Amino acid sequence: MAEPQNADMELPETDSDDDDDSDSDVDDEDFDDAVDNLDEINIMEVMDDEDTNSEESQQEVDAENVQDFDRSLPAHHQYLGSNIEEFSGRTIFQEEQTIQLPILKLPAVVLFPGETLPLNFYMPNHVNMIRNLFTTNRTLGIVNLNHHNQQSQFGTTAEIVSVHADEEDGGISIKSIGRQRFKIKSTRRQSDGISVADVVIIQESYLPKYPPGCMITRPGCRNKSLSKCKNLTPHPSWLYEMYNEDTLIQRIKKELTQWNDAFNLSNLPDEPTRFSYKLANGLPLDDTIRVELLSLNCTIYRLQKELDLICHYAMLSCSVCQLPITDKKNIFSMSVDGPMSSFVNPGGYVHDTFTVRKVSNIVTVGPKSRQYSWFPGYAWTIAQCNGCQQHMGWKFTATKQSLNPKKFYGLTRSSVHPVISVHDTQA
Repeated sequence: MAEPQNADMELPETDSDDDDDSDSDVDDEDFDDAVDNLDEINIMEVMDDEDTNSEESQQEVDAENVQDFDRSLPAHHQYLGSNIEEFSGRTIFQEEQTIQLPILKLPAVVLFPGETLPLNFYMPNHVNMIRNLFTTNRTLGIVNLNHHNQQSQFGTTAEIVSVHADEEDGGISIKSIGRQRFKIKSTRRQSDGISVADVVIIQESYLPKYPPGCMITRPGCRNKSLSKCKNLTPHPSWLYEMYNEDTLIQRIKKELTQWNDAFNLSNLPDEPTRFSYKLANGLPLDDTIRVELLSLNCTIYRLQKELDLICHYAMLSCSVCQLPITDKKNIFSMSVDGPMSSFVNPGGYVHDTFTVRKVSNIVTVGPKSRQYSWFPGYAWTIAQCNGCQQHMGWKFTATKQSLNPKKFYGLTRSSVHPVISVHDTQA
């Protein structure tokens, strides 16, 4: 996809008053009033002429010919090229072991275990680094680089699972999977410019479901709910529920169902640690919060933090000018991986991108293009904030009238900021 290689790239200026280019006609004054009361915000999208014509054309399509998008396609990252070489097996290091890894410092990327990360390399030193990894454990380290150009001390090992070598330009594309969290002990730069680090593989800590010595752990009470055994506990049942993985997961799922169907709950892992990683990756959160979640070495603490965030999550605004962009109820999944996935553009810049049905204060820039589309069957158009012209992501439009949905938006996680409502209270 030939989109801007980074979110700071200057885009052509457009007339924000042009109804044909705008996906919302709600003026700034209305939104300023709305921000004063988050509870009353109702993100709306006003169709432009193109969208209206699309809906009229859609009505002419025989309902029997409508084809839902295959949500398994984005996870394959077909845009990386054909002739993909796949690798089998997996590399798992011993917990608390110190190992040496080549390190990639990526802006706006926080990789969690179990998630897919595609990468493009063109610089000779990076290409050689990747090729050398094929002869060892195929593993490199991924760490976040913040806007102050400072690297995080926490990262995730990424194991290469497939590769595509471009014989024409000498580049190489890979697909990797996050495996284990680590903490950096020391880093150094090699003569070829590659950063290498000594890292410690983080051991996940597990707390007992109930405090040691608690009467609820005695025979006869282990299979009963906390509410039924509350008279046998030295503390109120809600205190134990705060440290019970199963209870936390059920509360999180209950909160997510009040959003919409963005998270297919049946596809979320049952194992608590994997569940916490999957959820952390799927939520549109800024780098600071994601790094904090990654650094927590206890599943229960991570689930507690995620539950608190979900309960108070209100909407998403532009990270620069704070204009409202979309509501949490508009988030949905166009991929089996969930509403959030990592994609890489031809220039090698990685975008954590989540999909939404409707937006406000977004204008599109330039023509549609099918080239390097992350969603096969859809053409993309660059989208930017109507207030500050920041690059926000892309509008995706179906190239066939029979394809459902007809359109949606892919917003980069770095372009938005989650608005936390102080009016909500955790149930």
